[in-house]
Amino acid sequence: MSITRLSRGFGRTLKYGTLAIMLPVILLGMNSDVINLSPAERVALRHKYNLVQWEVVNIPDKWVHLAASILPWNGNEESDREILDNYFGLGRDIDRVKADMNAQAARTGIDSLAGVAEYQAQLDDLKSKRNALRNEVEEIIESHISSAAREAGLDSRFGLVFPPTDIRLTDPPKVLIVSPRDGISRKYEVLLKADTSLEQSDAMEDRLKEDYNLSGLVVDIGGLATFPACVVNTMPLRQTLQVSAHEWLHHYIFFRPLGQNMFANGDMMTLNETFADMVGRELGDAAYLRLGGTIPQPVIEAPASTSTPAVSPVPAAFNYHKEMRATREQVDTLLAEGRYLEAETYMEERRQVFVARGYNIRKINQAFFAFFGTYAEGGESSSPIGSQLARLRMAIPDLQTFVKTMVGVKSYEEFEAILEIAESGTLAQATTPSGSPTPGAK
Repeated sequence: MSITRLSRGFGRTLKYGTLAIMLPVILLGMNSDVINLSPAERVALRHKYNLVQWEVVNIPDKWVHLAASILPWNGNEESDREILDNYFGLGRDIDRVKADMNAQAARTGIDSLAGVAEYQAQLDDLKSKRNALRNEVEEIIESHISSAAREAGLDSRFGLVFPPTDIRLTDPPKVLIVSPRDGISRKYEVLLKADTSLEQSDAMEDRLKEDYNLSGLVVDIGGLATFPACVVNTMPLRQTLQVSAHEWLHHYIFFRPLGQNMFANGDMMTLNETFADMVGRELGDAAYLRLGGTIPQPVIEAPASTSTPAVSPVPAAFNYHKEMRATREQVDTLLAEGRYLEAETYMEERRQVFVARGYNIRKINQAFFAFFGTYAEGGESSSPIGSQLARLRMAIPDLQTFVKTMVGVKSYEEFEAILEIAESGTLAQATTPSGSPTPGAK
């Protein structure tokens, strides 16, 4: 039995000790009062995701794999990268067969598709082979993210990463996001079953608008910070590592002021999600490099020479981020003036522009911006938090200090004070006993 397998077995035991702490908190946070359902819960009642069932189904499966993996005759001689390449290669094969089936169906019609059974058999076989590798792949991803976190100094004094990383590669639930029509905010949200159809999604969104005068949108997500975390199983390796690290960051800050104040207001939710995005990318990429991956360097174009002959200007390529940010700014202006019907007409017009450029967005409405705007680095957001976090990261020399500075933040105002301290160059002289800067200290 290898040291690596022993280490992973110990890590898994620690994970389920952590579960004993986290699961009661998760369950206590669930509202089972069926009398006082929100409008979102009312329209989604038949499609709600069962979080308890998720834990009941997945935890025993993880335990069975742990028990089997420590037996000496169940060793795997393949390297971590070979196992990962096999798993993600099967994912690409699944995508190819799906595309072939959809193309044939588009040509002949699904009812007359003679080869549908053959395509489905191929898909079932590929999914079965991929599922057989899933537990081992999850262990590898968890191990390398833990190592990246440890190397970044995010472990405890005993060398343990807590909470331990724990993921499940699966089809995550969808989320119904609900915003007022006269503003943009995450007023309600409900987890939905992963197989909720487009027709069902559209019906829920229409009912919210017609019966409750609310804007709704059903959104696919890449991950969810349950324990184990749900991580979508259709992404390539690098993005899977980044999303897995993002969800681990939510577990990490769950026990700290930043995470505990996540739902205090919109700014704190945006701060949490954008922080998890930023650090998740760093840790995910560190894990990717550990696995032998290569990260392309951004291409920086040299300035044009003054001796270059003048040429006719070439129309600039369509910039999603810039165009979406301009859309958000105009929507904010219209809503601030109380013109929400005009804002909705404008959003639909802009959606058609994006679709014409190849961005197949099903719906742009207030709920669209309420959800995607939470991630402040994207064009859907009008928050300054994305650029502020980027400035703080540049002002702090290493990831460990950046993370340990941020996790103690209790409010957006405190974050702004920390940014001011960091950019003044006095961060090291103005810290609390816990390591977080003291707001207002100079």
